[in-house]
Amino acid sequence: MYQRSLPTSANRFGLLHSSVPDVIVRTNVSRSRLDLLQKGPDAALSFLRQQIAHLRSLGQIRPVAQLLGEQVRVSLIKGQRNQAVELLQSLEDFVRDHGSERGGRAELPAIAALARARVLISEDSQAALQALKTVGDHAARFQRHRLAVLVDLLSAGVLQDLDRAEESLECLRRAVEAGQRLGLIRTLLDEGALSEKLLGRLAQTPLEDPVRQYVDQLIDKLTGPCAQAQATTPARRKASTGQEPQLTPREREILSLVAQAMSSKRIAHTLDITLDTVKWNLRNIYAKLGVSSRYDAMVWARNHKLID
Repeated sequence: MYQRSLPTSANRFGLLHSSVPDVIVRTNVSRSRLDLLQKGPDAALSFLRQQIAHLRSLGQIRPVAQLLGEQVRVSLIKGQRNQAVELLQSLEDFVRDHGSERGGRAELPAIAALARARVLISEDSQAALQALKTVGDHAARFQRHRLAVLVDLLSAGVLQDLDRAEESLECLRRAVEAGQRLGLIRTLLDEGALSEKLLGRLAQTPLEDPVRQYVDQLIDKLTGPCAQAQATTPARRKASTGQEPQLTPREREILSLVAQAMSSKRIAHTLDITLDTVKWNLRNIYAKLGVSSRYDAMVWARNHKLID
Protein backbone atom coordinates (compact mmCIF):
# COMPACT_ATOMS: atom_id res chain seq x y z
CA MET A 1 0.00 0.00 0.00
CA TYR A 2 1.18 3.53 -0.73
CA GLN A 3 1.47 4.41 2.96
CA ARG A 4 4.74 2.49 3.04
CA SER A 5 6.30 4.07 -0.01
CA LEU A 6 6.94 7.68 1.05
CA PRO A 7 10.70 7.40 1.76
CA THR A 8 11.21 5.92 -1.70
CA SER A 9 8.83 8.04 -3.74
CA ALA A 10 9.70 11.32 -2.05
CA ASN A 11 13.25 11.21 -3.46
CA ARG A 12 12.30 10.18 -6.98
CA PHE A 13 10.02 12.87 -8.32
CA GLY A 14 12.74 13.84 -10.77
CA LEU A 15 12.03 10.59 -12.58
CA LEU A 16 8.57 11.90 -13.45
CA HIS A 17 10.07 14.14 -16.12
CA SER A 18 10.43 11.09 -18.36
CA SER A 19 7.58 8.96 -17.02
CA VAL A 20 4.42 8.03 -18.90
CA PRO A 21 1.22 9.83 -17.82
CA ASP A 22 -0.24 6.87 -15.91
CA VAL A 23 2.88 6.59 -13.77
CA ILE A 24 2.87 10.34 -13.14
CA VAL A 25 -0.77 10.25 -12.04
CA ARG A 26 -0.42 7.21 -9.77
CA THR A 27 2.72 8.54 -8.10
CA ASN A 28 1.31 12.00 -7.44
CA VAL A 29 -2.12 10.83 -6.30
CA SER A 30 -0.52 8.28 -3.97
CA ARG A 31 1.72 10.94 -2.46
CA SER A 32 -1.14 13.42 -2.00
CA ARG A 33 -3.33 10.79 -0.34
CA LEU A 34 -0.47 9.83 1.93
CA ASP A 35 -0.14 13.49 2.91
CA LEU A 36 -3.89 13.60 3.52
CA LEU A 37 -3.69 10.62 5.87
CA GLN A 38 -0.57 11.67 7.76
CA LYS A 39 -0.58 15.47 7.66
CA GLY A 40 -4.10 16.54 6.75
CA PRO A 41 -5.86 18.17 3.78
CA ASP A 42 -3.81 21.38 3.78
CA ALA A 43 -0.60 19.44 3.14
CA ALA A 44 -2.27 17.40 0.41
CA LEU A 45 -3.63 20.52 -1.31
CA SER A 46 -0.27 22.27 -1.09
CA PHE A 47 1.45 19.30 -2.72
CA LEU A 48 -1.18 19.10 -5.46
CA ARG A 49 -0.87 22.82 -6.27
CA GLN A 50 2.89 22.46 -6.57
CA GLN A 51 2.67 19.41 -8.83
CA ILE A 52 -0.06 20.87 -11.03
CA ALA A 53 2.07 23.95 -11.71
CA HIS A 54 5.07 21.74 -12.48
CA LEU A 55 3.15 19.39 -14.77
CA ARG A 56 1.57 22.31 -16.62
CA SER A 57 5.07 23.55 -17.44
CA LEU A 58 5.87 20.11 -18.85
CA GLY A 59 2.73 20.01 -20.97
CA GLN A 60 1.38 16.94 -19.18
CA ILE A 61 -2.30 17.48 -19.96
CA ARG A 62 -3.97 14.36 -18.56
CA PRO A 63 -1.98 14.32 -15.29
CA VAL A 64 -2.89 17.98 -14.73
CA ALA A 65 -6.58 17.14 -15.19
CA GLN A 66 -6.33 14.17 -12.81
CA LEU A 67 -4.67 16.25 -10.11
CA LEU A 68 -7.23 19.04 -10.52
CA GLY A 69 -9.87 16.38 -9.91
CA GLU A 70 -7.98 15.24 -6.83
CA GLN A 71 -7.92 18.83 -5.58
CA VAL A 72 -11.71 18.88 -5.83
CA ARG A 73 -11.92 15.68 -3.81
CA VAL A 74 -9.61 16.90 -1.04
CA SER A 75 -11.36 20.29 -0.85
CA LEU A 76 -14.67 18.51 -0.29
CA ILE A 77 -13.12 16.35 2.42
CA LYS A 78 -11.86 19.52 4.09
CA GLY A 79 -15.37 20.97 3.93
CA GLN A 80 -14.47 23.79 1.53
CA ARG A 81 -17.28 23.34 -0.96
CA ASN A 82 -16.94 26.80 -2.51
CA GLN A 83 -13.30 26.12 -3.24
CA ALA A 84 -14.23 22.74 -4.71
CA VAL A 85 -16.74 24.41 -7.03
CA GLU A 86 -14.10 26.91 -8.19
CA LEU A 87 -11.63 24.10 -8.82
CA LEU A 88 -14.28 22.15 -10.72
CA GLN A 89 -14.84 25.16 -12.96
CA SER A 90 -11.10 25.38 -13.61
CA LEU A 91 -11.03 21.67 -14.44
CA GLU A 92 -13.98 21.91 -16.82
CA ASP A 93 -12.41 24.91 -18.58
CA PHE A 94 -9.14 22.98 -18.86
CA VAL A 95 -10.93 19.95 -20.33
CA ARG A 96 -12.81 22.15 -22.79
CA ASP A 97 -9.51 23.63 -24.00
CA HIS A 98 -7.56 20.38 -24.23
CA GLY A 99 -10.07 17.56 -24.71
CA SER A 100 -9.91 15.18 -27.67
CA GLU A 101 -11.76 12.08 -28.82
CA ARG A 102 -8.48 10.26 -29.41
CA GLY A 103 -5.60 9.08 -27.29
CA GLY A 104 -5.16 9.77 -23.60
CA ARG A 105 -7.06 13.05 -23.80
CA ALA A 106 -10.27 11.13 -24.47
CA GLU A 107 -10.31 10.50 -20.72
CA LEU A 108 -10.51 14.20 -19.83
CA PRO A 109 -14.34 14.51 -19.96
CA ALA A 110 -14.64 11.50 -17.64
CA ILE A 111 -12.17 13.07 -15.20
CA ALA A 112 -14.27 16.23 -15.11
CA ALA A 113 -17.50 14.24 -14.79
CA LEU A 114 -16.15 12.35 -11.77
CA ALA A 115 -15.19 15.60 -10.05
CA ARG A 116 -18.58 17.08 -10.93
CA ALA A 117 -20.34 14.05 -9.43
CA ARG A 118 -18.43 14.46 -6.16
CA VAL A 119 -19.49 18.11 -5.94
CA LEU A 120 -23.13 17.33 -6.76
CA ILE A 121 -23.58 14.34 -4.44
CA SER A 122 -24.63 16.46 -1.47
CA GLU A 123 -27.03 18.75 -3.35
CA ASP A 124 -28.39 17.10 -6.52
CA SER A 125 -28.38 13.31 -6.41
CA GLN A 126 -29.94 12.88 -9.85
CA ALA A 127 -27.35 15.11 -11.50
CA ALA A 128 -24.62 13.26 -9.61
CA LEU A 129 -25.92 9.94 -10.95
CA GLN A 130 -25.92 11.34 -14.49
CA ALA A 131 -22.32 12.48 -14.11
CA LEU A 132 -21.36 9.06 -12.74
CA LYS A 133 -23.04 7.41 -15.73
CA THR A 134 -20.78 9.44 -18.01
CA VAL A 135 -17.75 8.16 -16.10
CA GLY A 136 -19.11 4.60 -16.12
CA ASP A 137 -19.64 4.67 -19.87
CA HIS A 138 -16.04 5.78 -20.34
CA ALA A 139 -14.79 3.06 -17.99
CA ALA A 140 -16.70 0.39 -19.91
CA ARG A 141 -15.57 1.66 -23.30
CA PHE A 142 -11.89 1.78 -22.40
CA GLN A 143 -11.92 -1.14 -19.92
CA ARG A 144 -10.92 1.02 -16.95
CA HIS A 145 -11.88 -1.60 -14.38
CA ARG A 146 -10.67 0.24 -11.28
CA LEU A 147 -12.59 3.32 -12.36
CA ALA A 148 -15.71 1.19 -12.91
CA VAL A 149 -15.44 -0.07 -9.33
CA LEU A 150 -15.21 3.49 -8.03
CA VAL A 151 -18.24 4.54 -10.09
CA ASP A 152 -20.31 1.65 -8.73
CA LEU A 153 -19.25 2.47 -5.17
CA LEU A 154 -20.14 6.16 -5.46
CA SER A 155 -23.38 5.32 -7.26
CA ALA A 156 -24.33 2.96 -4.43
CA GLY A 157 -23.97 5.82 -1.98
CA VAL A 158 -26.09 8.20 -4.05
CA LEU A 159 -28.80 5.57 -4.61
CA GLN A 160 -28.92 4.87 -0.89
CA ASP A 161 -29.42 8.58 -0.21
CA LEU A 162 -32.35 8.44 -2.67
CA ASP A 163 -33.84 5.49 -0.73
CA ARG A 164 -33.37 3.21 -3.74
CA ALA A 165 -32.02 0.45 -1.53
CA GLU A 166 -32.15 -2.47 -3.97
CA GLU A 167 -30.38 -0.57 -6.74
CA SER A 168 -27.81 0.66 -4.23
CA LEU A 169 -27.10 -2.86 -3.04
CA GLU A 170 -26.80 -4.09 -6.62
CA CYS A 171 -24.18 -1.42 -7.41
CA LEU A 172 -22.36 -2.14 -4.18
CA ARG A 173 -22.23 -5.89 -4.82
CA ARG A 174 -20.91 -5.28 -8.31
CA ALA A 175 -18.22 -2.94 -6.96
CA VAL A 176 -17.14 -5.35 -4.24
CA GLU A 177 -17.13 -8.44 -6.44
CA ALA A 178 -15.04 -6.67 -9.07
CA GLY A 179 -12.78 -5.19 -6.39
CA GLN A 180 -12.16 -8.62 -4.91
CA ARG A 181 -11.45 -10.11 -8.32
CA LEU A 182 -9.01 -7.32 -9.19
CA GLY A 183 -7.39 -7.24 -5.75
CA LEU A 184 -8.28 -3.59 -5.12
CA ILE A 185 -7.82 -2.18 -1.63
CA ARG A 186 -7.11 1.55 -1.72
CA THR A 187 -9.81 2.21 -4.31
CA LEU A 188 -12.40 1.39 -1.66
CA LEU A 189 -10.52 2.48 1.46
CA ASP A 190 -9.85 5.96 0.10
CA GLU A 191 -13.58 6.69 0.09
CA GLY A 192 -13.45 6.51 3.88
CA ALA A 193 -16.76 7.05 5.63
CA LEU A 194 -18.79 6.17 2.53
CA SER A 195 -17.10 2.79 2.19
CA GLU A 196 -17.41 2.13 5.91
CA LYS A 197 -21.16 2.81 5.80
CA LEU A 198 -21.83 0.81 2.63
CA LEU A 199 -19.63 -2.16 3.50
CA GLY A 200 -21.18 -2.35 6.96
CA ARG A 201 -24.55 -2.67 5.29
CA LEU A 202 -23.30 -5.25 2.80
CA ALA A 203 -21.77 -7.32 5.60
CA GLN A 204 -25.27 -7.85 6.99
CA THR A 205 -26.36 -9.64 3.80
CA PRO A 206 -25.54 -13.23 2.73
CA LEU A 207 -22.04 -13.34 1.22
CA GLU A 208 -19.88 -16.24 0.13
CA ASP A 209 -16.10 -16.54 0.27
CA PRO A 210 -13.88 -15.10 -1.05
CA VAL A 211 -16.12 -12.00 -1.21
CA ARG A 212 -17.02 -12.36 2.48
CA GLN A 213 -13.34 -12.45 3.45
CA TYR A 214 -12.65 -9.44 1.23
CA VAL A 215 -15.46 -7.39 2.80
CA ASP A 216 -14.34 -8.32 6.31
CA GLN A 217 -10.76 -7.34 5.42
CA LEU A 218 -11.86 -3.94 4.15
CA ILE A 219 -14.05 -3.26 7.18
CA ASP A 220 -11.20 -4.23 9.48
CA LYS A 221 -8.87 -1.80 7.72
CA LEU A 222 -11.49 0.96 7.92
CA THR A 223 -12.42 0.48 11.56
CA GLY A 224 -9.61 -1.44 13.26
CA PRO A 225 -6.50 -0.23 15.13
CA CYS A 226 -4.65 0.46 11.87
CA ALA A 227 -7.41 2.83 10.75
CA GLN A 228 -7.12 4.76 13.99
CA ALA A 229 -3.35 4.95 13.56
CA GLN A 230 -3.75 6.32 10.03
CA ALA A 231 -6.21 8.92 11.24
CA THR A 232 -3.89 10.04 14.02
CA THR A 233 -2.58 13.52 13.32
CA PRO A 234 0.49 15.32 14.67
CA ALA A 235 -1.78 17.02 17.23
CA ARG A 236 -2.98 13.64 18.47
CA ARG A 237 0.57 12.36 18.77
CA LYS A 238 1.42 15.44 20.88
CA ALA A 239 -1.59 14.73 23.06
CA SER A 240 -0.21 11.29 23.83
CA THR A 241 2.84 12.98 25.37
CA GLY A 242 0.72 15.10 27.70
CA GLN A 243 0.11 18.22 25.62
CA GLU A 244 -3.39 19.42 24.83
CA PRO A 245 -4.71 18.23 21.44
CA GLN A 246 -5.34 21.06 19.00
CA LEU A 247 -8.72 20.99 17.28
CA THR A 248 -9.21 22.97 14.09
CA PRO A 249 -11.94 25.65 14.02
CA ARG A 250 -14.08 23.32 11.90
CA GLU A 251 -13.63 20.46 14.38
CA ARG A 252 -14.59 22.73 17.30
CA GLU A 253 -17.65 23.86 15.36
CA ILE A 254 -18.73 20.29 14.70
CA LEU A 255 -18.07 19.29 18.29
CA SER A 256 -20.28 22.13 19.54
CA LEU A 257 -23.11 20.87 17.33
CA VAL A 258 -22.57 17.32 18.55
CA ALA A 259 -23.06 18.71 22.06
CA GLN A 260 -26.47 19.96 20.89
CA ALA A 261 -27.41 16.35 20.05
CA MET A 262 -27.43 17.03 16.31
CA SER A 263 -27.16 14.07 13.95
CA SER A 264 -24.31 13.99 11.43
CA LYS A 265 -26.79 14.68 8.63
CA ARG A 266 -28.18 17.73 10.43
CA ILE A 267 -24.67 19.02 11.14
CA ALA A 268 -23.87 18.71 7.43
CA HIS A 269 -26.99 20.69 6.56
CA THR A 270 -26.30 23.34 9.20
CA LEU A 271 -22.70 23.91 8.09
CA ASP A 272 -23.42 23.42 4.37
CA ILE A 273 -20.86 20.64 4.04
CA THR A 274 -21.15 17.02 2.94
CA LEU A 275 -22.11 14.21 5.28
CA ASP A 276 -18.79 12.49 4.52
CA THR A 277 -16.94 15.65 5.57
CA VAL A 278 -18.74 15.60 8.92
CA LYS A 279 -17.84 11.95 9.45
CA TRP A 280 -14.24 12.54 8.40
CA ASN A 281 -13.93 15.40 10.90
CA LEU A 282 -15.52 13.30 13.65
CA ARG A 283 -12.96 10.54 13.05
CA ASN A 284 -10.19 13.12 13.35
CA ILE A 285 -11.73 14.48 16.56
CA TYR A 286 -11.92 11.00 18.07
CA ALA A 287 -8.31 10.30 17.10
CA LYS A 288 -7.03 13.60 18.51
CA LEU A 289 -8.92 13.21 21.78
CA GLY A 290 -8.24 9.50 22.12
CA VAL A 291 -11.95 8.65 22.42
CA SER A 292 -14.25 6.34 20.50
CA SER A 293 -17.72 7.91 20.62
CA ARG A 294 -19.66 11.16 20.33
CA TYR A 295 -20.52 11.07 24.02
CA ASP A 296 -16.89 10.65 25.09
CA ALA A 297 -15.81 13.49 22.81
CA MET A 298 -18.53 15.74 24.23
CA VAL A 299 -17.56 14.92 27.82
CA TRP A 300 -13.89 15.60 27.08
CA ALA A 301 -14.73 18.93 25.45
CA ARG A 302 -16.89 20.03 28.37
CA ASN A 303 -14.27 19.01 30.91
CA HIS A 304 -11.72 21.10 29.02
CA LYS A 305 -14.17 24.03 28.65
CA LEU A 306 -14.19 23.86 24.87
CA ILE A 307 -17.99 23.84 24.93
CA ASP A 308 -20.62 24.86 27.47
